[in-house]
Amino acid sequence: MSCPFYGKHASILVPAIVDQGGNQCAIIIGSYAPCIMEVSQGREPDAATCKLLRATGEMRDCLVRCTQALNQPPRTPKPEPPLSASTGKATL
Repeated sequence: MSCPFYGKHASILVPAIVDQGGNQCAIIIGSYAPCIMEVSQGREPDAATCKLLRATGEMRDCLVRCTQALNQPPRTPKPEPPLSASTGKATL
């Protein structure tokens, strides 16, 4: 399977694309719709030939990059520098 949106759900409330373990298409926002290629065409999901993804035109590459970025583990924040007991300011 070569579609980064297959089996995923795009959350409107939380900026994330979540694996839902089924055949949902994350491009279809606002409903839990299955992959059109799989259901209506009987084909294996493929981002390169998906009519829905092609219909998004210029948004295709952006959607793929956003999906990959959202599915990355969160970055670990840098620790805060310790504060000086006497001044209350950060010590470097």
